[in-house]
Amino acid sequence: MTTYPKPTAKDETVRSKACKAFAEMLHAETSISTSSAYTWLMGQCAYGYFGNGYELAKELESDFRVDINVALVETLDCAGNELDDALQEAIEKWIVDCDIKPTLNVGDQITFMRARKKMTGKVHEIQPKRGTYYVDYGEKDTYAIIEWDHVVSE
Repeated sequence: MTTYPKPTAKDETVRSKACKAFAEMLHAETSISTSSAYTWLMGQCAYGYFGNGYELAKELESDFRVDINVALVETLDCAGNELDDALQEAIEKWIVDCDIKPTLNVGDQITFMRARKKMTGKVHEIQPKRGTYYVDYGEKDTYAIIEWDHVVSE
């Protein structure tokens, strides 16, 4: 069994995977080379997130003198999805590699933080590939998605 920290969107390997995939799409829509697009995207998501498509388009226009249009803004709006997908893939690998298991069962009462407020609820469903619990916290047909490492059993 391997042990290493849980991946985050700030990890270079996660960002690199997302940026490689997205650089290809960006190259297809602009005159920017794939390698230049990759380097630029890595800088844009250095803190683990991308801005919205319009903000990215304005940066792209400034940095590369690219004409922006609605299609490009819509494409750039999807950059965050690539990062989310790469992170989820890394978390799924981490769960398998490190043999991470949920510590709670369906029906267990838990406490968690939501919007800086301590909340309680019951585990409704366990998502083993994602490392999350769906928690029923009292609002009708509404569940909080809580990572395994962000809850405590009561």
